[in-house]
Amino acid sequence: MKPTLSIITVNYNSAQETTDFLKSICGNPLSTAVEVIVVDNSQTKGLQQNLWQIKSTVKYVGAEGNLGYAGGMNLGMKHASGDYLFLVNNDTTVDVSQLLDLVAQYRQSGEYGILCPVIKNEDNSVQYAGYTMLNPFTGRNKTITKVDYGKDITETAYPHGAAMLISRENLDRVGYLSEEYFLYYEEIDWGQRIRNKGLKIGVFNKCHITHAESGSVNKVSQCKLYFTTRNRILFARNHFHKVGQFFFTIYMLMISIPKGLKLLINHNFESLKTFLAAYKWHLFNSRFSKELGNGFDALR
Repeated sequence: MKPTLSIITVNYNSAQETTDFLKSICGNPLSTAVEVIVVDNSQTKGLQQNLWQIKSTVKYVGAEGNLGYAGGMNLGMKHASGDYLFLVNNDTTVDVSQLLDLVAQYRQSGEYGILCPVIKNEDNSVQYAGYTMLNPFTGRNKTITKVDYGKDITETAYPHGAAMLISRENLDRVGYLSEEYFLYYEEIDWGQRIRNKGLKIGVFNKCHITHAESGSVNKVSQCKLYFTTRNRILFARNHFHKVGQFFFTIYMLMISIPKGLKLLINHNFESLKTFLAAYKWHLFNSRFSKELGNGFDALR
């Protein structure tokens, strides 16, 4: 029998998290109603066998190298057979019954291209209940952390990459995630493309998942610093009109780069080098380039 819902996650050097994620799904009696797909971006030794021991019907897809978040999820969607596709991080805990409620709500809400659950931290505080629109001059936005429980669905500007539901029909209309981002901003790009098709993005307030990522501000890794900086500019190149790109460039030159140079004052030379490399990438690459730059091609 064809499953209604395909749950897709990506593993990259995180076998324990992936195993725990599977257990949170497969421990629910309703798990027989869903298809579970794990894309392994790191070809983790023994992971396939471990997953099958949890649930024999788990579909394991070994990627040929690290495809990044977008590439891994795209590969998983291509192997999925469900009419609805739930893309979710492997460091989450989900309730299958709530996911089926999410699907039911999606079916009733034809104007929505993507529905997300409320995402909570492990201390039950809200990590995500929506996003504001990106500022057309700065390329930045804010996370909404207040849930409007008086509404079933709250319309929002962009989905959260940790948990997104899309129908196969709308996937065919919008297309797959843009793989040139590799990490970060690919779901923002996807959300923009969905809105460009006249569809909405919403948060279903009666469904929530727990995401292990801390809501507090942690030391930013060089990888995250590079890709968030590079991809913020890439998004502007892809989606801002010429006037917006002009003002965005002025903001970068007059405010963003000078602020980044504070890293020099703090003697954080590694982060400064990474920050400037993200800008340098755009001087030598088209917006469709698959080159990651700054040595990060080794991630593949």
